[in-house]
This record gives sequence, C-alpha cells and structure tokens, in this order.
Amino acid sequence: MADPATQAAAFFAVTLQRACHNSFLEYAKGDAATALYTVSSVIFVAQTVCVLIGWIMAYSGGGATDFKKCFDASILVKFAPIGMIYAVGDIFEMESVNYIDSSTYTVLSQSKLIVTALLMWVIDGTPQNLMQWFILFTTSAGMLEYVLVGKAQGAGMTFSTTGIILAFVKVI
Repeated sequence: MADPATQAAAFFAVTLQRACHNSFLEYAKGDAATALYTVSSVIFVAQTVCVLIGWIMAYSGGGATDFKKCFDASILVKFAPIGMIYAVGDIFEMESVNYIDSSTYTVLSQSKLIVTALLMWVIDGTPQNLMQWFILFTTSAGMLEYVLVGKAQGAGMTFSTTGIILAFVKVI
C-alpha cells in the first residue's frame, strides 16, 4: 500500500481531473456549437494521466514488483470487462458533448447517483433512507438550477435529443 502522502496526492489529482473534466471538454469545443474536431483527445489525455498516476502509485507503494503487476496478463484479463464498459461509456460521453454543452452533460451525469441508489435497492436489496433520497434529489436539483439559472451568458441548457440519449446511456 502506498504511503499516505502518495495516496493524498493521487486522490487530489484524480479529484481535480474529474472536477475539471467537463470544463476541459467544453474548452476543447471552443466557441463552436459542436466540436470542430473530436473531443476524444481530451478524454484520451485524461485517461493517460490516470494510468500514469496508477503506475506511479504502484511503484511508490511496492517498487518494481508491484509495478510489474500492472502488466500481468491475468490481472489485465480480470479487469478487461470493467475497462471495456468504461471505454464504451467514454465513447458515449465523447459523442454526447458534440450535441450538448458540458453543463447540460454535468446535470445529466448527476443522475447516475440516483440510478446507483435505485440499482442498490433493486439488485442488492439495500434501500436508501428518506434523508439519503432527499440529499440525492437536492444535489441533482441544485445542479439543474445552477445550469438553468446561473449560466453566465444568460443561456440555458442546450437540448439535443441525440446528445441527451447518449448521455443517459453513458450514465446507465
């Protein structure tokens, strides 16, 4: 296991990357309504940085032995299905931001909190209490309100049926 300083640095880096993710995607589009080129380069760089951070953590936590485990075929095969699901989700995300702005995507992606809670309830049998549901819906409503009312140029969310469908498929 990595030392606390490495864990804190990795947590900070990944949290910063996820917090700025949609802003980077919107920045890649520039002033155009749709991206003039594929926004996959932003996601590719973000995922590459995550892999590099993972390798650094493996090396700092266990040296060359743990670093070599990152390339062990049995471990790669074990996690390949999860990686494929994330890759498909990233493809849907890349396509959705060509049709909707990043703030709209952020609001739609917040629905994964509610979807996760519902799936835990249905599949695992773990219900949320009333306060947890209240917090989930308050968070989602707050994000929606921020986008609808608080946009700097007075513009609301960008609605595109294709973009919204792609974003929801990514969430699920």
